[in-house]
Amino acid sequence: MNWLVFCINIGISLSYVAVLYITSKGIENYPARRDDPRVIKRRLKNVLMVSILNTAIVPLLHSIIVPQLSYKEAFLNIGIIPGYHQHGSSQIKLYIGTILKNLCLVMLLYIGPLTDMVLYYISNKESSILSAFREEFMNIWGLRNYIFAPITEELFYTSLLLNTYLTLEPRKPKLTTLLWQPSLFFSIAHIHHAYEATLVGNFSTTSIIINTLFQMAYTGIFGAFTNFVFLRTGGNLWSCILLHSFCNVMGFPSGSELYEYFTVIKTPKSLKLQHLLSIWNKVYYILLFMGILFFKDGLWRLTSCPEHNLIH
Repeated sequence: MNWLVFCINIGISLSYVAVLYITSKGIENYPARRDDPRVIKRRLKNVLMVSILNTAIVPLLHSIIVPQLSYKEAFLNIGIIPGYHQHGSSQIKLYIGTILKNLCLVMLLYIGPLTDMVLYYISNKESSILSAFREEFMNIWGLRNYIFAPITEELFYTSLLLNTYLTLEPRKPKLTTLLWQPSLFFSIAHIHHAYEATLVGNFSTTSIIINTLFQMAYTGIFGAFTNFVFLRTGGNLWSCILLHSFCNVMGFPSGSELYEYFTVIKTPKSLKLQHLLSIWNKVYYILLFMGILFFKDGLWRLTSCPEHNLIH
């Protein structure tokens, strides 16, 4: 990585995290800290402003440093305009089809949790999927977690960083460089959660370190995946955003919700049902493993967009 690319990418990355703390003065006065609605509103407003600035300035830098690249083309390469592929092509049907294929790929990865969720809501008459949807999405936390964060994080840590590599590196970067170096910026950006966990004061230093390292590893791998999708699909930013949002909804896979509910909260009296639950719990973990295999098998096939592939 040359120093110019490094400095621009550092500036892009730091601007996102820095604005969270510049706008969080007095956060210690709010009991919920980063989850306090007042803090969230302030952060959303200011991250939106820095997103607009970066979206305008970064393409300008690209067009100044590379004279043969117009500002319009540099801006379009970011991928904000749905249907636009890099190298000047706009095909909305192909664009949407690519998004659907990418979502199918991630749904295969989550085949265990998705099946478990369906069975849970079918068998648990006390729970409503519509009520759960309203509680999870129809509030400021849902706006932040499932809409705003995926859009802005993919804009910064996938599109702007990757386009800087693709545009300004004098030698064509290797695929491993394009996948892992931008995702490293994304991973490191999550270190600030350790500081916020320390402010809350409810966690031990050891647990904070372990959780932070796990989150960095998880986000680093996910960042490499969305980089791969962006490159394979000719800069389909909205595919990356929707994948990010879907994965935020699903979270990191844990145990079966169905099994936990009917063994901890509401144990069935029927021995047959208990036996079936025990079988399902084993099947669930098999499906988690199968999901990884399905994902691996479909990774290249379901992200294929030959006409616009940026990986050669």
